[in-house]
Amino acid sequence: MDSIKLPKQQTCLSPYVHKLIIEDTFSEGRDACVFDQNGLLDFEYICSKLPAEGSQDDLASYFQTCVVKLAPMLHSVEDFMTDDKLSLKEKYCHLLEWTGQADQLLEVWDMMRNEDSIEDLTVLMVTTTFLERSLGNVYLINGPEPCPSMIKDLLVSEYLKAMLGSHVIQVLRVIIGPPTSLNIRNVVWHGFPVPAEIPRRCIWFVILLVPSIGQILRNKNVTRITFREPVTFPDTSLISDTKLFIDENWSEVAGQSDLVCWNTQKFWEKVKQFYVNKKYSYCAAILLYYLEQGLRRVFATVNKCQHRILTAEATTLYTTFDEILDHSLPDDTENKLCQFLSPKFVEILLDHLQYQNGPRVRDRLSHGDTCWILFPWQLTCNLATIAVALTAKFIPDTSIEEVLNRGISKVYRDISEYRVQFHRITVLQKNIQRCCNQATKIDDLIRYNPDLSERDIGTEYPLSSLQVELSNDLQKCIVVLYDKWTNNGVLHSPPDCMSYTSCSRFSSTIDDILSHPIHTLYRDKQYQVVDGHSTDREGEVMSVLEHIISECLTVLNNLQDFVSVRQQQLLNKQLRSRQRENFKKFLTSFPAYVVVSNMSSYLCCWQLYHLDYLKCSDGYTSKIRFWKKCLQFCENLRTYSQSDKNKWTEGLTLICEYQNTLQSNLVTQLLCIHKDKT
Repeated sequence: MDSIKLPKQQTCLSPYVHKLIIEDTFSEGRDACVFDQNGLLDFEYICSKLPAEGSQDDLASYFQTCVVKLAPMLHSVEDFMTDDKLSLKEKYCHLLEWTGQADQLLEVWDMMRNEDSIEDLTVLMVTTTFLERSLGNVYLINGPEPCPSMIKDLLVSEYLKAMLGSHVIQVLRVIIGPPTSLNIRNVVWHGFPVPAEIPRRCIWFVILLVPSIGQILRNKNVTRITFREPVTFPDTSLISDTKLFIDENWSEVAGQSDLVCWNTQKFWEKVKQFYVNKKYSYCAAILLYYLEQGLRRVFATVNKCQHRILTAEATTLYTTFDEILDHSLPDDTENKLCQFLSPKFVEILLDHLQYQNGPRVRDRLSHGDTCWILFPWQLTCNLATIAVALTAKFIPDTSIEEVLNRGISKVYRDISEYRVQFHRITVLQKNIQRCCNQATKIDDLIRYNPDLSERDIGTEYPLSSLQVELSNDLQKCIVVLYDKWTNNGVLHSPPDCMSYTSCSRFSSTIDDILSHPIHTLYRDKQYQVVDGHSTDREGEVMSVLEHIISECLTVLNNLQDFVSVRQQQLLNKQLRSRQRENFKKFLTSFPAYVVVSNMSSYLCCWQLYHLDYLKCSDGYTSKIRFWKKCLQFCENLRTYSQSDKNKWTEGLTLICEYQNTLQSNLVTQLLCIHKDKT
């Protein structure tokens, strides 16, 4: 798609939202009665000035009236907070304990002294995030899990109302409630306001809300608040090692970009400052704000729906990352963003923002699910790389050579070579590799032969005739699959390596297979229509494969744990006679566990590279039946290998039965080479 020209506009707030936040919060008057004797918000007084909440159909006019009534109080709060000689720490530190984030809040609130528009946005984003997380913790004191994931749902919970009182809830709903309220948390986190557009009086009011609620909880002797464990982010590889955003001249060049409708030079200077000072979460927050605002403008332009740039009203769709990155528009026409940015660029965004196994960085950061202090620098760096690449697309031609000379061409090259990290197919590929790698480690742990004599280092483990026969039979199954695989364009060496003694060679074969890429972009959106009903065949099969590999990993871990403990006990002469006999059974049986785990990995690998064939109506019932039988076998094998079972002989019998089932059903059920059209 050719270059595009983004619209010139003064604001991304719709007329209703702009009036509500900018005009209705303004007042010439002041109302100092908003404070109680401690200089905190007097919720009862505030609510005495607000109208009673009407019907759901008339919420817009209700909230508009509330905001107008609040306006003099907002100004009074701002005057009080900026003129008071006591520091925020001296005044409020003891009332922030209920958040579990006192130091972090005080640090970010200290930015308000600088009157910097980017820092003001940061303050608002951080404060609303911690407020939401803390309200969820209060809800969970008596409320059932899970805690409502949306702030608007949390604020209508009877459990939270019982803890805080109806007055507090009414004020919170006006400030951070549904779309027709000020909705200030969602407006800023979804990147709608330009810097300095949110009045500072609103930010100061949100700040004062936090210690005021802390006092309410103190008055009610609420002290047993449990702070939920933060979510940890998965390890994330860098998109590029080129940190163009900390180049001393980047901010000046980037300030010429038309991606957003305001000059971004100071924004990029703040990005650099936060990053250099290791404030990675602050840096990530403002980058997410910037990215969503910029991407929304591109999305609306390429799809010719400029009205989607603005904030939504209650009756229209709120255009967020979910809609921007969707495969199609609400009318089922194609979303042209992918065509404009490139599929690789869009998948990078999906990898970091949406894939369930990925960091889902905006959701987790904005809802307070993660630890802001320990936010990984790699994620911040990746967000900055994405923002730099997107910004450069809209820098005027007169400056493009300068941008290219500053390394943007390498950034684009790194983006084009990016390998998806968090799509469920990619994660399953990694887990299959983990499983095979785990299998290769078992042999190095075994120090005894089946008769409990010491094993000579470097010798092959002695296998029974049953083990050899089992490996040969599984090898025959592998050959059947391999013959079919070669027709699918995935070339690899013939896997003549199903013996226990060939685990390393088998693992190398799997690595070779998995080096072939699988198309992942928008696969999750490809449903099949069968008998008039939409069905996600691929999702169903993928779920079973994921569980199979998970069970195999558990089995291999159980083997490692068992042999480590028993060998140490044998060395220390601590094994009782029954334990010695059970250990002998293990030493006779465990190679079959390893081999059948490798067989399961190969089967899952085979299906991964044949997912597209699931779209055919022929044989799907047989295929899913086959995979569910495989899963049931793996679950049973895991049970037999648990430390409280140790049923090694029974497990070996189960493996032999499974091998017979594979030989009987592989062709007819998995490959569906028969005439049955199920």
